[in-house]
Amino acid sequence: MGTKAKLGIVLGAAALTFAGLASAIDMGHVDCMAKFEPKAVGGTSPAGGFLLHRQWASDLSKGEGLDIYVEVPVPAKVPGLFNLEQAMKSSLFVTLARGRTVYAECTADVDATVTAKGLLRYEMIIRNGDSGVRPHGGVCDIDPWTRGVQLGVPVAYGDDIVRAYIVYDGEMTPLTEGKIDVM
Repeated sequence: MGTKAKLGIVLGAAALTFAGLASAIDMGHVDCMAKFEPKAVGGTSPAGGFLLHRQWASDLSKGEGLDIYVEVPVPAKVPGLFNLEQAMKSSLFVTLARGRTVYAECTADVDATVTAKGLLRYEMIIRNGDSGVRPHGGVCDIDPWTRGVQLGVPVAYGDDIVRAYIVYDGEMTPLTEGKIDVM
C-alpha cells in the first residue's frame, strides 16, 4: 500500500473520529436511544437494557448526557456471571460504532443492585455541561484511537450500533447489542 493510500485511510479515520467527538449541542443533534436486544444467557430472564443520549439547553445552561443500563440474570452461562461473587467482580464494556469504526468505548462496574426480577444491574450516567464532564458509575473514552482516556459523552446518531460485553478476569464476552434510533 502506497503512502498516499495510507494517508487517505488515516485522514478518513480521523474525520470519522472527529465527527464522533463533535458537540451534539453545536450540531443541532437530536436525542437518540438504543434498546439492547434481549438475549438468552441461561438465566431466569434474558439480558437486556438500553442506551439513551440526550441534550438540553436553557437560558442558564446547556448540556448533554449518556445513560446506559444493562441488566443480566445471575447465575448465567456467561463467564463472570456464573455466580453472584463473580458477577460482583465483573464489569460492563460498551462500544459505539458508526459503520465498522468504533468511535467510543465505555466501561461500567456492577451497580450492586439486584432488581425485583433477580437481575444484576450495570448502570452508567455521564453528563457534560457548563461544569464539565461528570461521570457516575462508569466512564466513556470518546476517542479510543488516542492514547489515554478522552473522557466525555459520545455523540450517538441514528443507525449507529451499540454492543455490550461482560469483562471478567481479563476476558471479554459478547452479551447483547442494539441499533441506535432517533427519538
